[in-house]
Amino acid sequence: MSTIMIVEDEVFIAEDIKSSLQSLGYMVKSSVTTGEEAVQRAGSEYPDAVLMDINLRDTMDA
Repeated sequence: MSTIMIVEDEVFIAEDIKSSLQSLGYMVKSSVTTGEEAVQRAGSEYPDAVLMDINLRDTMDA
């Protein structure tokens, strides 16, 4: 099963994406709101893919 990390600063959008991915059979390992947190967690969780918003509110965008 492929694992995915979601990087999205809008909580409701992240939950919608998570629900859609899970219904397609993917495992969402985590959902984070900043690019910095994504880099940090990817180093310990090793997701197969990262689905990242292009425009985040913090200093790191996709």
